[in-house]
Amino acid sequence: MPYKHIIFDLDGTIVMSHPGIINSLKYALTKLNLKTPPDEELYSRIGPPLTDSFRDLGVPEGGEDNAIKIYREYYSEKGLFECKIYDGIPNQLKLLKNAGKTILLATSKPKAFAERILKHYDLIDYFSFIAGSNFDQTMTDKAELIRHALKSVGGVPGRNAIIIGDRKHDINGAKQTGIASAGVLYGYGTEEELTEYGADIIVPRPEDIYPLILKAENA
Repeated sequence: MPYKHIIFDLDGTIVMSHPGIINSLKYALTKLNLKTPPDEELYSRIGPPLTDSFRDLGVPEGGEDNAIKIYREYYSEKGLFECKIYDGIPNQLKLLKNAGKTILLATSKPKAFAERILKHYDLIDYFSFIAGSNFDQTMTDKAELIRHALKSVGGVPGRNAIIIGDRKHDINGAKQTGIASAGVLYGYGTEEELTEYGADIIVPRPEDIYPLILKAENA
């Protein structure tokens, strides 16, 4: 079945965002007088909603909102652009757009931040709609974001849509909404994670996105 709607995750799928996220986490943990783990551990926190990440990093229950507020002091000014677009992504977006696909974004990052990043890198015109979280930490669930993105373009959850992402949250969101999923290996998840949660397609490199989607459509 052809995929009419192509939904992308942002961090770890379009953007190599870990420098800014890690620096922002360190800034917040230092301000909160909490232990700062090694970068390797902070790296593994990229992808889930910030509430979950801060809870795992030792922020007491009820203190997550304050931790996120402090995190954003750094992120909104510096961390936002301490990132780079993965090589090959702009061309993949162009190929998908030229093939008549509707390209959407579903990210647990606040929508305003996602828009600023995509505008900064001249990618925003490829996207028909950007579904992101709110600053009050609502709209962070991936299934909810997928439904919101599809509804915005008159689509409905079903097998004519696919999400491309790097973490289990993307794969779970796909399963909860009945759409297909592609897990990328160049992001912040592992092949074990993506296969365990049931990704329909495994994408080794950014340049493999378009050909593997075409292959899946014709299978």
